[in-house]
Amino acid sequence: MNFAQLLGRILCAALTAAALALPVRAADAVRLLLDLESRRAISAENAAQAVPAQATVALMTLYASMTLMREQGVEPAAVVELAPAKVTEGTGRRAKTKTVPRSATVEELLRALLMSGDDEAARALTAKLSADEAAFTAVMNREAKRLGLTRTVFTTPFETPDAAQTTSAADLAVLAEALFRDHPEVRAWAKTRTAELAGRTVTNTNTLLERSNAVTGVFRSVGEQAADAVVLFENPRANGDVRRLMAVMLRAEDAEDLDETVFGMLGNGYRNHETVGVYGADALVARLPVLKGVAPDVAVGTDRKVLITVERAPLLEAPNSRLRVEVIYEAPLTAPLRRGDRVGDIRVSFNGEEAARVPAVLLEDVPQGSFWARMADQMRLALGWYEKSNVTSPAERRTETNTEPELSEDAETGAPEKGAAEAAEADLAEETASAGDDAAPTEDAPGGNDKKEGEKNK
Repeated sequence: MNFAQLLGRILCAALTAAALALPVRAADAVRLLLDLESRRAISAENAAQAVPAQATVALMTLYASMTLMREQGVEPAAVVELAPAKVTEGTGRRAKTKTVPRSATVEELLRALLMSGDDEAARALTAKLSADEAAFTAVMNREAKRLGLTRTVFTTPFETPDAAQTTSAADLAVLAEALFRDHPEVRAWAKTRTAELAGRTVTNTNTLLERSNAVTGVFRSVGEQAADAVVLFENPRANGDVRRLMAVMLRAEDAEDLDETVFGMLGNGYRNHETVGVYGADALVARLPVLKGVAPDVAVGTDRKVLITVERAPLLEAPNSRLRVEVIYEAPLTAPLRRGDRVGDIRVSFNGEEAARVPAVLLEDVPQGSFWARMADQMRLALGWYEKSNVTSPAERRTETNTEPELSEDAETGAPEKGAAEAAEADLAEETASAGDDAAPTEDAPGGNDKKEGEKNK
């Protein structure tokens, strides 16, 4: 290595160290507000950007630990030996130091890890559930891939600074939801304020729990370089459903900036947006024409409940007139057709913007018609007579428009239930009085490329 190369490496190392020492600017902040009912982003800023994952690595360490417990049959009550503590007895010349053994159950370690990202808990769980740190990290990355975390890479189960260890706000929202969904017992741990761990007290770092009863988790961390949080907000509705919002804030300047931004996002989502039902599962959306079958058409609908999250103001002003539902499919449909098969997409738009896109599935079987019926349809198709019947030629996409969609009353999620809901709204109003509304809703890019779209009113 010559002198110039050596000097270059030294300069590069110095610049890298200086960059790491720079304070995080507010402009670099990463945020996401997600409605967990409709799966739509209400607001987002750099949500898909890969950022350092140190502060929130505890969430995946926890998830991977619980996955390994299930695979290995490890019980929550299993005891794990910890590093012994040194205790001094007596004073002066008579003082004696002795070693006292320490232990904790697996459940206690998991709870401490979620509450504060406790390093001792992370290391004890890693040693208990895997051969070594590398093996445990491999499980973390395996689970990240299985959950579809596209920007997340782990190099260690511990909160050790490493530029190669990254995540994103979108990935963290998926991980946090999976943690609560796959391991319901975590919900109680996330709301625990303090807990004992082998003779010491662990305090929950998610102080947002103290500011609103509707905050039910998940994780908050304030470090020297940045402050991060993944917050779950749950509020009861009048019909028994629960309004569920997930706020993710990464790289905030400090704890105050973190808390104000999180409550600003939640306030915007709760006051200015609403989630309503359009269709229930197996609901009929349209009847589409069929060739060569015993019936001339087939019922098409949804295989799931269809919810949309929209701005509250236009929702209160003639909502059904702003709603548009379209079935996009490859025409023509040809028998035999089987119930449950996907034939295209159902696109729901509100106020001129796409609000949801779900699979369009067949709600009934259509067997093949008779030989003569099939021959007649084949001839009509070959001669192009179906063009006169508003059916496009083969291999073209077609849009069937439902001109009279309505927001379903049983699925409609309007005003929250009084009591807890009003208290939560009051909390948010108080916390966000000086923060103002957050960013405007973002539109998710629809998937797929339509070849050609025509329209036919029913």
